[in-house]
Amino acid sequence: MTQDELMVLTDDAMVDALDLLEAEEVPIGELLDDLRVAKEALLPALAEVKIMEAEVKRRVLASGEAVHVPGASATIRAGYSRARWDSKALDTYLLLHERSPIRKFRSESQVAPGVTIKLR
Repeated sequence: MTQDELMVLTDDAMVDALDLLEAEEVPIGELLDDLRVAKEALLPALAEVKIMEAEVKRRVLASGEAVHVPGASATIRAGYSRARWDSKALDTYLLLHERSPIRKFRSESQVAPGVTIKLR
């Protein structure tokens, strides 16, 4: 798919989205179904984009050099070690050891409710 074809597809999707936003109280089920149909129409283009991204990443890593062009760049992020904590195990430990100094390193925050949309 050419870049022009991708742009037309994107423009069509934008027009459809704007039409939906202007519609009066579209039932959520209908809106969700329209979303599924719109996403299905984009899948071939998105698959091609993923293939191109993978190839760019492969070639940049192989060359070891970043690439910059107007409007886009591919840079290399250094690898790093990632540490993880087993929260359930630590919570259990803290229940059994109430005076543990580890307790001061634990914090809690509230996360607002959200909606997950799955399109099949």
